[in-house]
Amino acid sequence: MASQKGVQVISFPNRSFGPRRYLRVNRSSLPPPFLELLSKRLEDYFKGKSVSFQKIPVDLSPFPLFTKKVLMACAKIPFGKTISYKNLARRLNHPRAMRAVGNALGNNRVPILIPCHRVIREDGNLGGYTAGEKWKRILLGLEKRSRQNTKGFIDNAQKRVLYTPRGQKL
Repeated sequence: MASQKGVQVISFPNRSFGPRRYLRVNRSSLPPPFLELLSKRLEDYFKGKSVSFQKIPVDLSPFPLFTKKVLMACAKIPFGKTISYKNLARRLNHPRAMRAVGNALGNNRVPILIPCHRVIREDGNLGGYTAGEKWKRILLGLEKRSRQNTKGFIDNAQKRVLYTPRGQKL
């Protein structure tokens, strides 16, 4: 879904990890130039390419100020990198607000555009993810493989082999 200000919601499918079935966007609500750009960038992303979504407008107007700040800070986390909830809270000058940061990220309606899957627990465990831990593993694994110049998610999905960031099969 989108408003005049930008994308508001992108949803993950429950099943079927194949190409062109990775995310759903209401195609009628986004102006054609942004839809084309978004579709191309998402396809490239799932091919394992490092892409920027900075030029895709995102509408954060429904959220309170703190949530907007968390989501905007999260959007700056580079492809293939992770940060802890604690370090993200520190970046926002709220060093003790790890849980509040996690709650704000749990309200992210535009995954991948705002890559909350890149925020993990300080002990290295994944932590939560609105689309589920399996998707978080898939996205982190995709980015890790891409940084290591190996095949991306779509190639592996066609073979029905998915890996976690630690190289374990899902």
